[in-house]
Amino acid sequence: MRPREVVSESPKDRTLQTKPKGLKTATPKAKHENGFSMWVIGRKRNPEILSILRDSRDEHPWAAYLFHQSSPTLISPNVPNSKCRLEPVPFDDCIIDRFFYVYRDSSQEHLAGGGITTRICWDGRPETLPPGWQGAVKSSFLDSRASDRPVNTLVPLLAFTASRFRRQNASSAVLNAMCRSGQEQGFRYAIIPALPPLQFTREYAGIAMEELAKLRRQDGQPLDHWIRVHLKKGAEIIGYCEHSHRFALSLNDFRANISSTPILQSGYHVVESDRDVVLRLSRETAWQRIYADLEREIVSFDWGCVWVRYDLEKLSFD
Repeated sequence: MRPREVVSESPKDRTLQTKPKGLKTATPKAKHENGFSMWVIGRKRNPEILSILRDSRDEHPWAAYLFHQSSPTLISPNVPNSKCRLEPVPFDDCIIDRFFYVYRDSSQEHLAGGGITTRICWDGRPETLPPGWQGAVKSSFLDSRASDRPVNTLVPLLAFTASRFRRQNASSAVLNAMCRSGQEQGFRYAIIPALPPLQFTREYAGIAMEELAKLRRQDGQPLDHWIRVHLKKGAEIIGYCEHSHRFALSLNDFRANISSTPILQSGYHVVESDRDVVLRLSRETAWQRIYADLEREIVSFDWGCVWVRYDLEKLSFD
């Protein structure tokens, strides 16, 4: 079946696009601003979405970006960290939405950024938050199969910006689209297990998430980039988790895929993740605190999160 054409119109422009089956543009306010458009594949499992994207690569070359080893995310199939989580994480069995922020120049489309959301049943109390990112994924999987736990809360799991589009508000556009989606579904809250990049700097590797969230720049704004972004957009901090992402792998795999830093004794170490395909993209945020057990030849490490909450009833995008 040939892809069908979609014409989207707004007071400022009119754009003709070709849309593969399963791929759609988001709400009109999110579309076609200064050459950018937001595409969404929703209410599907990740393997189904990846299949749609593979079939879309000829018509929309930006879809190929997600399959390149040179452009990894935390859930890419070829990223070592995705394969060495400390406990099973049923991400591929969750119902998710994937967002793609696409820029079109005079010759072709480029993926500028994107994100992933899922849904859980949550009673609104900070003390009942899932244990971080992995806990949210488990809750999504279980809640989607429990008739007595209707999903009522949006959980953005990932937002990313392609390197050439940083400082162009791509992350803000993706967050806006995800929150609009939650509003359209009638949800009161969007809660995000935000992964502060500051924890991957040499100075702050190993710092407690609550202490990290208190750090401020000279202008009084949060020192961490993502915490600053969320608070500026109207979110509030409601919790912390030191074990949002948990990993364990053999010493040999750690040396081959994570870090070349020599480990000479058991215990805690701050190492440069110069072989990690995610963290090594920035040398400033390529450090982490790990625990090495040389007798058992095992290395483990955790990434923390700061839980932020958006009240979707109060958010406005006008």
